[in-house]
Amino acid sequence: MRISSSDYAIEHCFFTHLDEVRHYHDSLRINYILKGKLKYTVEGEETIVEKGDLCLVNNNVFHEAILLEDTEMLSLIINHRFLSWMLNHKHFGFAIRKNPYRTPELILILLEVYSYHKKDRMLETYLLLLKMIKILKEETGIVSTDSFSSNVLLFVQQYIDRHYQNHINLEALSELTHYNESYLSTQFKKTFGIGINEYLRNVRMEHALLDLMESDKKILEIAFQNGFESIQSFNRIFKKLYDETPKNYRERSREMVCPS
Repeated sequence: MRISSSDYAIEHCFFTHLDEVRHYHDSLRINYILKGKLKYTVEGEETIVEKGDLCLVNNNVFHEAILLEDTEMLSLIINHRFLSWMLNHKHFGFAIRKNPYRTPELILILLEVYSYHKKDRMLETYLLLLKMIKILKEETGIVSTDSFSSNVLLFVQQYIDRHYQNHINLEALSELTHYNESYLSTQFKKTFGIGINEYLRNVRMEHALLDLMESDKKILEIAFQNGFESIQSFNRIFKKLYDETPKNYRERSREMVCPS
């Protein structure tokens, strides 16, 4: 494997505002807090990290960060492809038990990596990265993962649940997850027993049904607010699923609740 500048990145970051939505990366992230304080949530576990702490986030692990104070940090990003090559594991993650992760030797190496990187001393930088990965492997161990992370599918499902009102298609989901459209679609259906487009349609329709029963919104407004492209497509899909029009459904449901 030929090494290149895309194998890793290291950034000196300053934040006065940070409120990340839940997301993941196809890379290992090692963040060293130089100043300030953040709240990290990694796989549902909340952790406060502050000056002197390291926070490690595996590839394909869902996380979010909220800034609690103005923060300065070094962020090392190591490409998963490069990690796989170094460890001879195609699908893996470090067995990180908790954050913050306090290892003085790792902190010193990270500071050296930053110094050598600024001076374009590539050989020294790569030797330090190898040393860092060796320490992580020895201290945490590594765990094998499936070739297609269930976390990714859960991300797609939850993304649809939260953003069903917006324009969503398979191409956009493919870009978000970095997986091929056909493969993503096949694995989603295999896991959930329903296709992505069908799942999206059902989520939108569930919300539309509630609006029809519980609000006085116009049917046109309900269609657009729940992500349907037109009133015609909404009416057509509704009739196909429930064998009646949205107007009839609303009238019938209200008669059942408040019979005359």
